[in-house]
Amino acid sequence: MKKEEEEVEDVKIESKKSSSKRVSPGVPVSDSALIALQKANGSWVLDDIIGMLSLEEDKVTSSNPCSDITLWATAIALTYLEKHFSTTRDLWQMVAKKATVFLKKGCKTSGIEFDAIIQSANQFLS
Repeated sequence: MKKEEEEVEDVKIESKKSSSKRVSPGVPVSDSALIALQKANGSWVLDDIIGMLSLEEDKVTSSNPCSDITLWATAIALTYLEKHFSTTRDLWQMVAKKATVFLKKGCKTSGIEFDAIIQSANQFLS
C-alpha cells in the first residue's frame, strides 16, 4: 500500500473510533458533536445519547415516560440542546425543528403528549 493510502486508512480508522467517544463527567459536550449524532429522520439513538452525555443507562431507561426509546432519546437530546446551547440556537435551529417534527409524529402514534415527554426530559436532565 502506498504511504498516502496508509494515511487515509489511518484517518478513517481514527474517525470511526472518535465517533463513539464518551465525554468525561463535567466536560461539556459541543453542540456540533451532539448535532452530528442526529439521524436523517430527526431522531437520536439512545445508546449514542447515553455515550455522548455520559448518562447512566439504568437511570435513562427507568425514567422513560413512553414505550419508544427513540422518542425518549430524541427528547433528551433536544432538551439538552435547549438547556446548554441556547446562545448558539441559530446554529442548530433546523436540527431542533426536525427533531420536533419527529417527536410530534411519534408521540401521536405512541399516545404520549409532546409537552409531557419534553417536560420529563427537562426533569431528567435537571
